Amino acid sequence: MASASIVMKLPSFLIVGAMKAGTTTVFEDLQTQPQIFFPVHKEPHNLCFDTVLGDAGLARYVRLFRRARPDQLCGEASTGYTKLPVYQGVPERARQVLGPNLRIIYSVREPVARSLSHHLHLHLAGEASADFEETLQHRSELIDFSRYAMQIDPWIETFGRQRIHIVQLERYADDRREGLRELCTFLGVEPQAELVQESKVFRAAKDKRRIPSWLAGPLQKVTSNHWYRYTLRPLIPDNAITRLKKTLFKPPPQLPPPRPAVIDQIVDTVRDDAERLRQIMGRDEPLWNFDAVRAKYVRTDQRAEAAV
Repeated sequence: MASASIVMKLPSFLIVGAMKAGTTTVFEDLQTQPQIFFPVHKEPHNLCFDTVLGDAGLARYVRLFRRARPDQLCGEASTGYTKLPVYQGVPERARQVLGPNLRIIYSVREPVARSLSHHLHLHLAGEASADFEETLQHRSELIDFSRYAMQIDPWIETFGRQRIHIVQLERYADDRREGLRELCTFLGVEPQAELVQESKVFRAAKDKRRIPSWLAGPLQKVTSNHWYRYTLRPLIPDNAITRLKKTLFKPPPQLPPPRPAVIDQIVDTVRDDAERLRQIMGRDEPLWNFDAVRAKYVRTDQRAEAAV
């Protein structure tokens, strides 16, 4: 556990990912609950680094939760916590800092859709070309982050399956209020599901705007700066950030769909992992119909050829 010399209120639960699998929706829905406190800034990623184990790094983490009321349950959401092999040892740090009773929420999404959304996210950030196949050649995380069983295994080994709640985005999106009730039951708080605005969609990649190339580098330096993240950003209203993005950023592009052979590559890579995830979740039926997924992109490719 963390140093007892620091008076602190720290998370009782984490939303650990997966990236582009509905974590923002889960975060925002839980944030409607009066008994739950989140830092203003999603994705602090403190537990990705050993610095959180030292006094200074721990103090920075503690400051994220200083505005929580004594009666509130603290949580935080960082998709970097399930980004193997990029970030290693996160569950072990989480146990050392937050203790063995931590609860974990992990959101998953149909793997091909997540991979394509991830690529669009990178492209809009100026970190990848518009070609998915070209990007995949040097960004293996497009598929690695869709291997959900592999990503959640270290958390299960560290905390036990009973302390982990896996959210399947497609089911959650069908009835967010019921999904919230399940989450609140898992966390041990009384749900107020009527507070969830089911019509509100959060941060879909297709609705984001592209960062101009001249701005990408300087913006990354600013947003990764500790002073900005922990001092300035919590003071800036979200609607002001949204207005600034609309002014500076370009409308999102329509990216060409990957070839069916590339879709096959993704499916073939994640199929066994998805079956293991089904077993972890105790589901009787497959989580996703990969034949239907393949067929969808074959049709998309045929339409694209007909338009040429």
